Amino acid sequence: VGHPPRRPPLPSGGSPPLLLVAACTGRHQASQQAMAVAMTGAAADASGAAEKVMSLPQLQSLMKKDPEAYEVEFDQQWKHFVSMMEIFKLKPQKPNGSFGEQVMFLAHVSPSFPGKGAALPGELIGALDEHYEVMHTSMRQTLVQALILLRNRGQFPCIRTLPLYFKLFKLSDKSLRTQIFTHIVRDISQMNVKSKSQKVNKELRDLFFSRLKDGEAEVSRRACAVFVSLYRKNVWRDAHVVNLMSAGLVHPDVKIAAALAHLFLGNKTKGLEGILDESDDESDKEVDDVVKDVVGAKKTARREKRVARARKAAQKAQTKKKTKEERATHINFVAIDLLHDPQTLAERLLQRVAKGGEPFHFRLLLLHLTGRLVSRHSLLLPNLYPYLLKYMQPQQKEVTQVLACLVEASHAQVPPDDLKPVVSHVMKTFVTEVQAPEVIEVGLNGIREVCSRAVNILSEDELADLVGFRKFKHKGVAMAARSLINTYRELDPNLLHRSLRGRQASMALSRGDVQAPEYGTQQIHDAIDGLDLLVAKKRRRKGSAGSDEESGEEDEDDEGEDEEDEKDEKDE
Repeated sequence: VGHPPRRPPLPSGGSPPLLLVAACTGRHQASQQAMAVAMTGAAADASGAAEKVMSLPQLQSLMKKDPEAYEVEFDQQWKHFVSMMEIFKLKPQKPNGSFGEQVMFLAHVSPSFPGKGAALPGELIGALDEHYEVMHTSMRQTLVQALILLRNRGQFPCIRTLPLYFKLFKLSDKSLRTQIFTHIVRDISQMNVKSKSQKVNKELRDLFFSRLKDGEAEVSRRACAVFVSLYRKNVWRDAHVVNLMSAGLVHPDVKIAAALAHLFLGNKTKGLEGILDESDDESDKEVDDVVKDVVGAKKTARREKRVARARKAAQKAQTKKKTKEERATHINFVAIDLLHDPQTLAERLLQRVAKGGEPFHFRLLLLHLTGRLVSRHSLLLPNLYPYLLKYMQPQQKEVTQVLACLVEASHAQVPPDDLKPVVSHVMKTFVTEVQAPEVIEVGLNGIREVCSRAVNILSEDELADLVGFRKFKHKGVAMAARSLINTYRELDPNLLHRSLRGRQASMALSRGDVQAPEYGTQQIHDAIDGLDLLVAKKRRRKGSAGSDEESGEEDEDDEGEDEEDEKDEKDE
């Protein structure tokens, strides 16, 4: 029990029976046939799957060519999409390649079936709105790409997806944020190319302005970036948009206020880099990426040299790019000119700067904008000059920028009593022989620019002290003092010493053509400036043309006389 039966002994001769051989051969052939059938079935399944994958683009092309002939196939694909959508909503955090292909297929085909495919944008918007936080990155990217494709085909209005896009701006997906922002700017620009709908633009502006005041930092920054980009693309440049953007200058977020300050200052290339770039070390990362391509597992002398060359080439390319952007900068004051209430805006900016607690470079940027507002609109802001006074020290790192703010905030309507204390402080701290020549030069140039814009700033004794630096050993200081002399030869030569007035200024004083400027007076021009120079130039041209004609006639007379002499000689 438990042992298999013994195999019967083979007959004499050593060969097995014929029946046994036939049975073994039949079983072997049957197994081979079964394996062949199985392999054929697997190959057929694989080829069928390949045909199924390849048939989707082919079906898409055929549906676009003849939509009426493929309505039944579209209904089948739509039912398949609905079932896959229900399955996808159960686990949105997992990627699903077949569902993504189905979505893109319907996004391409649905414009050809306007009645049946109109529900596709609503399905995609609903899925994203419900599961955008937990959805897989690739699936979220696919659904957004399908919405962009449908919007480019004009399947739904632009404002329908903007609330969803602002929700997606809160995510930590940089590529998705960049894609959505680029699409929004391009879409609104294309809308306003042929014709501008005031109603649609007003709705969009109100929506973006409400998001600009939103508490979410990333959403507000993107709304501000849209305003700035569309303004620079000459899409939204009217007074309404400019005054909406001016409200963002007092936004608590520093990057938003800095971007709008650059816009109002006329900087064409600066401002958006703080909002759209995720980190300030992006350039360093690019250099490191270039170096990673060279570095291997073992450091050798040859490899280190290659790394050094690659790093140097990457840094050179970045420097060239920055230089090109700086050269492309174009100053434009249109935004400042369209402000309705520049006085209130300047006061609020000065209050924000004086409050402190923010980076110094940002406050310096706002001071530049405040000074530009004061000079552009001839505002009176007495509290600005005492605030600038405390930063005017030679040891201050950005003292030249502070002096530039003072120069920008100076104009003919500023009372001399507001500017005289600041100029006297600059004379005492900068323009002294104790300081370095560079400091003296900066002080003289700053005083000259202020005096050329305002009136009655320097007295005769103060001007004599400043002019005395014309004999200074340093060339820059001497040139700055001489430029101050030339400025006062045009403004008020009475304050200069008789030997420094120059011939033209002395002759003008003797004729009584020059009058000392007074505060509150304004010079009225009864003609266009420079018109007399143009007339004189035209007269000189006419005179030179007349002299050329006379010389030509004289030459013709001389040639005629020579010909007559030759004829007389021949006759003789």
